[in-house]
Amino acid sequence: MARNQIRWVEREDKQADPLEYYKTHYPNLSRGNLECQDHGLYQRLRRDKLLNNVPVLGDIKYGIDSLVYYKEHYAPLTRGQLSSQNHGLYERLRKKGLLDKIPKKCRFGDDYLAYYKEHYSGLTRGQLRRVDRSFYMRLWQLGLLKHIPTRGRSFSNLNLLQYYKEHYPNLTRQELREQDQYFYSLLQKKGMLKGVPSKKRN
Repeated sequence: MARNQIRWVEREDKQADPLEYYKTHYPNLSRGNLECQDHGLYQRLRRDKLLNNVPVLGDIKYGIDSLVYYKEHYAPLTRGQLSSQNHGLYERLRKKGLLDKIPKKCRFGDDYLAYYKEHYSGLTRGQLRRVDRSFYMRLWQLGLLKHIPTRGRSFSNLNLLQYYKEHYPNLTRQELREQDQYFYSLLQKKGMLKGVPSKKRN
């Protein structure tokens, strides 16, 4: 408390409105800090049922709308992931009955890089950002973008099929498409899928 701050019980105007007094002398001070610094004013506000006008510490840290704060800083984290990374915000949402707005299970699964390999293998960071911005941002937040290539693999018409034989021997077209969508699309674009078997060879 400031050295010259006048407590509620020491005020000259005994008819002062307690809420206005709080706003004038303790603007944005949390309930806990107000109780410590001016217990008399805290008790008066509580007695008059005005404490809901005094922010709790979570409101100050996360803003009045903690769900907006989650969406801006932590989406699309699941409840479990949010609890691990910011338990205070998790508890804030739980107390406000807002946890049902947070997904229980992430659509990306538990292994983000495995999800990338399964759905976007071969895509560069720029391509991934255009195709699935939310997934790209999640990788960025977790520091996993370093595992995503910044440039696409360069192939010439002469070595595309050689690359296939070296890296995906005997894979059918469907299997290749599932494992490396980018490379499959490149072969398709170049009209070279005929070099990849449509069925398993006996």
